[in-house]
Amino acid sequence: MLISILGGIAAIIFQGSTFSHVIQVMTFGYKSQSGVKIIDSLLNQGGLTSTFDVNCLAIIAVALGGILEGIGVFNSILNSFIHKAKNTGSLIVSTLISIFVVGFASGVQILAIIIPARTFAKTYKERGLDTKNLSRCIEAAGAVGSILVPWSVPALFAQKMLGVNPIDFIPYVFFAFLVPLFNIIYGITGFTIAKKTYPDTVTSTICADQANKEIHLSNSGPY
Repeated sequence: MLISILGGIAAIIFQGSTFSHVIQVMTFGYKSQSGVKIIDSLLNQGGLTSTFDVNCLAIIAVALGGILEGIGVFNSILNSFIHKAKNTGSLIVSTLISIFVVGFASGVQILAIIIPARTFAKTYKERGLDTKNLSRCIEAAGAVGSILVPWSVPALFAQKMLGVNPIDFIPYVFFAFLVPLFNIIYGITGFTIAKKTYPDTVTSTICADQANKEIHLSNSGPY
């Protein structure tokens, strides 16, 4: 947005464009008539109206994702993955799967990044794992892997720019397949998996253990 505004100001100051012409170009796109076919094809991409369907999808998907998160659907699904993760390798795999689940359900990259990150952060801390391991999984499946969802905003944006159906180009996005795969390998082997102790989680764990001991002693009384 800031770049567009600065570009509009530069056009008015240095190119003699009017304010109305700048707004028109931002809305309907710039019409190049250089006579060079390649240059014209690059510049004549349209403005806001050309990405109207993608923007509408993003707004609707974010709204739907917010509803699903608000009623606890995503949290319920992600917590089930957390409970099944018994070791570091399975936790990494569960994290990646959870990100893809949110991504395929919502089609919005930002939700696939934020929701799993908030849900899994506490588990990583409690298990003595540096949260940068979680950040790496979020980047692999959320930031990069979201292009693998055919109805996601990144995939539809690429379709608009390239003129190629997502189903046709997704099998060739090797990077998006390889990055999550390497994270799975790292999780299973323990290679590059950083450890870190978080004082707040240690304190809460000690308090929980103490509470469990007190409950056990009260239940094992003379009666």
